[in-house]
Amino acid sequence: MPPSPASPFRLKELFIVSLPIGNPGDLPPRAVEALRACDAVVAETAVGAKRALDHCGVAFSEKVVHELNIHNRDRDSRQLADQLLEEHARVALISEAGSPILADPGSRLAGHLAECGVALRYVAGASSIIAALSVAGLPCEEFYFAGFLPRDEMKAVARLKDIARFRATTVILEAPHRLPGFLEILHKGLPPATRVALAFNLTCDDEEVWRGSAGEARRALADEKRKRPFVCVAEAPRV
Repeated sequence: MPPSPASPFRLKELFIVSLPIGNPGDLPPRAVEALRACDAVVAETAVGAKRALDHCGVAFSEKVVHELNIHNRDRDSRQLADQLLEEHARVALISEAGSPILADPGSRLAGHLAECGVALRYVAGASSIIAALSVAGLPCEEFYFAGFLPRDEMKAVARLKDIARFRATTVILEAPHRLPGFLEILHKGLPPATRVALAFNLTCDDEEVWRGSAGEARRALADEKRKRPFVCVAEAPRV
């Protein structure tokens, strides 16, 4: 495939900046450099952008901040891309935590800009996907990243059953407050003996990994009241 043509617009580079997923000490030096050097930041929320900039010692008032999240990505990704192309020279794309591309509204924006010849620069950092696979204690020679399952329970269960056909360890994301419903989906969507791991508060001092079977998870974590960020890793169901 031939290289992408250079951008004819003012914007030449989009820095895709990974942020810590829990432990602030995991902020990489290159992320600090990128956030200091850019003239605009695209983030899910202004609050999240301010938190990241504060941690880097950058004044929030020095940057133009654009919000892009699940509520406006369908409507605004293309419009925002057009605006960035003309108004900024260097832009940093961040998420609330981790990489701002995987299962994240920033992926569409990056795609639009790449089509216009903007160079995409990856600034490596912590990944909840790799972190969860690392501590799950399950086979990970190959894996499937499922992202977030559908909100509707029946659709989520059907999706989980479809995923099981890939015969690979699967990584699933979900919001902390949806843990009870997620456990019900695991119970209905996977064979009871399927080994799973739920990794809570990854990289933090109170990181915790629950390991067991899909059949046990709902009962074992039924009384969990803490709304902790988590990632689920499920082994491919055994034949």
